Amino acid sequence: MSNKLISLSNFPAFNWSSEAIHSILEIAKQKQANLLNTINVLSTKLKLEANEEIVKNELKTIIFDQKTPEFDQKWQNFNKNHKNLLTLEDFIHLNANFGEMPPKNVDQFLVWYNKPGLDRLLKAAIAHLWFISIVPFENENIHIACLITNRQLAKADGIDLRYYSLGTQLFYEKQEYHFILKQVLNGSLDITIWLQWFLGCLIRTYENASIILKHVISKHQFFEKHKNLAFNNRQSIIINKLLNGYQDKLSTTIYAGINNCSRDTALRDITYLLNNSILKKEYGLGKNTNYVLMH
Repeated sequence: MSNKLISLSNFPAFNWSSEAIHSILEIAKQKQANLLNTINVLSTKLKLEANEEIVKNELKTIIFDQKTPEFDQKWQNFNKNHKNLLTLEDFIHLNANFGEMPPKNVDQFLVWYNKPGLDRLLKAAIAHLWFISIVPFENENIHIACLITNRQLAKADGIDLRYYSLGTQLFYEKQEYHFILKQVLNGSLDITIWLQWFLGCLIRTYENASIILKHVISKHQFFEKHKNLAFNNRQSIIINKLLNGYQDKLSTTIYAGINNCSRDTALRDITYLLNNSILKKEYGLGKNTNYVLMH
């Protein structure tokens, strides 16, 4: 992909129309707040589960079709260190390809990236574009652009765990991503159009995170609804399986097999769940009776 941006005499003096991006920036901040507020009420266990779900989803796609165990580990380690300053050593560790780029351009980027100031969501957008502007456009460098963008977004969230993945969203929108980058990299230092697209993508990221985490949020809502009931360990295992989308038929025999208990014990557990409107009979009689979760 050609890149005329870096050849402009006053690069990287990016500018944009604050008026043009104001409304979409406010929507992005509201979507961010909505998602984080939803997550904030979860138990510590469910927060960890939500984070693991996002990371698992992200590593499935490893942005733009690169996936190796070594890169997976580097990706996760980098994300965990978001509070640290970004350094040249980070880029070396991630095998960044700077081509024939003068070191001063990288140093200038790092100084800007690490200093405070500017709205974090905007800074994430600019950091992504700036980095792509000074490196050859290839998969490895796109991965790194996503990682350094994640660090700014983590700073914007002010929390350690991650509950959404911009990288995954960029993977799903990679045709549009490539198109907009081509336009911007061959345009002027007015990056309004890039900021508008990036913030729109970020909004969709927040929205899709709620879909990805729907079953985790459903667990919270379920246990909140039934917080006055006591479940033993066997019952909790079954309820969590069902909330996670367990597809097999649930009978007394299967319940006993999952929990390694007798059928009598399983029947007592199930009767308690039936009496408290946690399970309901789906169909069948006697040993062939199947049960489903009531929501």
